Amino acid sequence: MAYEAMGYEVRDSVAWITFNRPDALNAINAQATREFYQIVNRVSGDRSVRAVVLTGSGDRAFCAGGDVAEFAEQGDNVDSLVREMTGELHVGISRLAWLHAPVIAAVNGVAAGAGLSFAACCDLADDPVQQQALNEGLFLPRKQVPTLYKILPYPARNGCGENPFPHLLVLLFLQ
Repeated sequence: MAYEAMGYEVRDSVAWITFNRPDALNAINAQATREFYQIVNRVSGDRSVRAVVLTGSGDRAFCAGGDVAEFAEQGDNVDSLVREMTGELHVGISRLAWLHAPVIAAVNGVAAGAGLSFAACCDLADDPVQQQALNEGLFLPRKQVPTLYKILPYPARNGCGENPFPHLLVLLFLQ
């Protein structure tokens, strides 16, 4: 299946999900929301996927949040659009949170609004996002992380059965 607002590919058992609207700082519009939902459904059903990387195209933004230009175009219908988008995003993010594979945010620029929430829902995110969120009190990280560089075995999911990666080591890049 071809996507426009999002990118999806699997390479070497790693699923790459990419926000693909670099001209709009990878902002989420209705099309991106639907495609994200479809992609996460594909990933959750693919047991050959051993890890997921969530990233943005270009080098200016990971995801700038909701597409306010699209919101403005909706006029009085903006409430309906936002309800539709948040419903699909909530289900998609929930599926990522309970996925059989670790989810890593490869943040490559601005992460604002919903973009910061996407990074927060991942098992690991790079330090700029974590530090920005902690400094601004924008969210409580999904997992508490140590403050030193440390190699950790990937933990089993809560209530999701056996750890599918018993020998996977993860290097956390933290200050």
